[in-house]
Amino acid sequence: MTCDEVRARLDDYVDGGLAPPEAEELERHVRGCDACRGEAARLQSLLAAARALPRRIEPRRDLWAGIEARLALAGRGVRPP
Repeated sequence: MTCDEVRARLDDYVDGGLAPPEAEELERHVRGCDACRGEAARLQSLLAAARALPRRIEPRRDLWAGIEARLALAGRGVRPP
C-alpha cells in the first residue's frame, strides 16, 4: 500500500469503517511509515478534540436584538455596519 492510498483511506480507517483485511493492510503501512503514522495521529487528535466539544452551545440572550436591528436596517435599504 502506498502513502497516497493510505491518505485516501485514512478517514475511514480512523472512523473504523474499513473491512478487517484492508484495515490490517493500512495498519501495517502506518506502523512502518513515519509520515502516515503522523498523519493518522493528527487525524485521531482532531477527532478526539471534536468529540470533546459541547454538544450544544446556547446563543447569548442578547443575540436577537442585534439581528433584529440589522434586519430592520436592511429592510429600509440601509447597509448594516
